[in-house]
Amino acid sequence: MKMHALSLALAALCAPALAAQEAPAPAPQPATDVRLLEGQTLPVGEYQAGPAPAAMAQLLQGIEVAALLLVPDAESEATFIGIVASFELTQGGQRYLLQMYRTEGWFGLWRAEEQDGAIAVGEPLGDFCDKALYAALEGALVRAAEAGDADAQLLLARLLTSTRLDEEAEEGDAERLPQAMALFESSAQGGNATAQYNMGNFYREGMVVPRDNATALEWYHAAARQGHAAALRELGRMSALGLGTAVDAQEAVSCFRQAAELGDGEAMKELGDACCRGFGLERDYAEAMRWYCRAEQRGCDAATDALEELGTLLRGIVPPAPAASDE
Repeated sequence: MKMHALSLALAALCAPALAAQEAPAPAPQPATDVRLLEGQTLPVGEYQAGPAPAAMAQLLQGIEVAALLLVPDAESEATFIGIVASFELTQGGQRYLLQMYRTEGWFGLWRAEEQDGAIAVGEPLGDFCDKALYAALEGALVRAAEAGDADAQLLLARLLTSTRLDEEAEEGDAERLPQAMALFESSAQGGNATAQYNMGNFYREGMVVPRDNATALEWYHAAARQGHAAALRELGRMSALGLGTAVDAQEAVSCFRQAAELGDGEAMKELGDACCRGFGLERDYAEAMRWYCRAEQRGCDAATDALEELGTLLRGIVPPAPAASDE
């Protein structure tokens, strides 16, 4: 999926912003469109101590702007997170991730590495502030969103719903939610699966609009038809709880399994719960343990607690082995 309006804006604006860095050589001019990578998920990183500004500027100066790639988080939702968007950059064959933080002007730079065929953050190279580059990227998002680019609308909505590092912005963030929802809706109507998932969240949680489980289901189904793992997971939860639909254990397990196969850790945890309870399938503690372990490996903290609880349960069910006789 190529981002036409955003491609041209980013290509035109990023080059002068990078060229403004203090370094001996000018940034190369873009020769091709900026492209959007689909289906990529990046973990939210923490701020790191960075190298000296001159070293950072020198690294950025050599970036091939023509190779700039937007790498959106496929799991992004309308909750308050600190990273708006990630960009893949290349320099001399080395790949980097430039993460655009919510705090105005701030970025994080990481080495990129491959994980299961997808790009992921590697070694942190530090944070830096470049207000010119930030303004260029934000301006490109705004213009592309206004031109109807669904992916730009999604990223701009993230910019409105992400939390600043300072606490004083909380009230302002709440005021921006209606603007964000309008962008999510435009993006969702344009076919963006992540935006459709977010619209489901708005209606299920009653944010900005009254709670409406039936409408939430419609948006989740739209995203799920495009293979959106989190949307499939939420469809499973709504089927399990009977929200907007009748309770259907078999449907819930089916949705959880599809989401788990797509790598969703929370869906793996839900499958572990279903195995423990015998909900939609036969009770199987060994299978539950397997799903909890997989979920924990995917970073699901709730799975760690579930493993401990399951271990306690099993210790109560299985008597300890008799002590060895001295005879």
